[in-house]
Amino acid sequence: MKVREALSWQKENWNGIVRHISNHRLPHAILLVGNSGLGKQYFAKLLAKYLLCLKRVGVLPCDSCKGCDLTRAGNHPDLIIVEPEKTGKSIGIEDVRKLSDRLNKTAHQGGWKVALINPADSLTLNSSNALLKTLEEPTRNTTILMTSQFVWRLPNTVRSRCHRVVFNTPPKSLSLKWIEQFAESPSKAQEALAVADGRPFLAKHLLGTHIYKHRSEFEKWITKVSRFEASPLDAARFCQSSDHVQLVDWFLTYLAKRVQQDLAKKCVPPVFIFYDKIFRARSWFLSKANPNPQLIWEEIFLDFRTLCLKMGKDLDWSNNQTE
Repeated sequence: MKVREALSWQKENWNGIVRHISNHRLPHAILLVGNSGLGKQYFAKLLAKYLLCLKRVGVLPCDSCKGCDLTRAGNHPDLIIVEPEKTGKSIGIEDVRKLSDRLNKTAHQGGWKVALINPADSLTLNSSNALLKTLEEPTRNTTILMTSQFVWRLPNTVRSRCHRVVFNTPPKSLSLKWIEQFAESPSKAQEALAVADGRPFLAKHLLGTHIYKHRSEFEKWITKVSRFEASPLDAARFCQSSDHVQLVDWFLTYLAKRVQQDLAKKCVPPVFIFYDKIFRARSWFLSKANPNPQLIWEEIFLDFRTLCLKMGKDLDWSNNQTE
């Protein structure tokens, strides 16, 4: 997807950042926070392109200068992108040390130096600590952009040294207008957006797939377990032939939408303990280890049913959908 301008739901955040740049007060570290599927990475790449552009046109990069050409080609010498080698891998201390060394050198094009850590959630504790010196003693005309979905997992020492830009789920009207340009029909766009919980980039990814049907079936199993209409073992069997990481992400999103309304006021600690357990399961599925998916899902659904009992009521979220 061509990175040219801020998307409709990102305008406010974008204009705020551009004002900082115009006033020569751009923070040396910016943490882009929000759920997946909202375009944080797109925003970060656009900001990098804007900073490295040699002939900016108002609040936009020119898209035709040498800086824009190099950024678009992915080989700008003053843009350093740090990512895990593979999904689920960590960003290690050596990766951060190499980044710091490059940022300490003079810019090749004589302007800004931009680093993008995507996602910052992949930083280990040691690599986060190694990053602190760079965050505390930034070099001139240098900014570090970091994306984060699970910001609470970053050490406070890192979070406190960053300017935070929050990405919320955009209004449905804005998301639909954007998604319809990629969909076969308005109804397909609405269907994908609903399955994506209002997240436009995720909805775009879902278009042309049947993944949304599988998600619907998965959420039905969650509801059945909460109503004691299905056993945790049967629900776990349903998960066997699926992408386990995808299912975990769906479960996390499902809880985030439903739990805050029905459970948070009654008993917050058990909810967050269970949420953290699911998140750990995500790490197991992504690890090199060979976990037994059946046993992991059985434990998840058993714990979920125990959580339902602790709340003292049937967690029927099926009629409490979030637009």
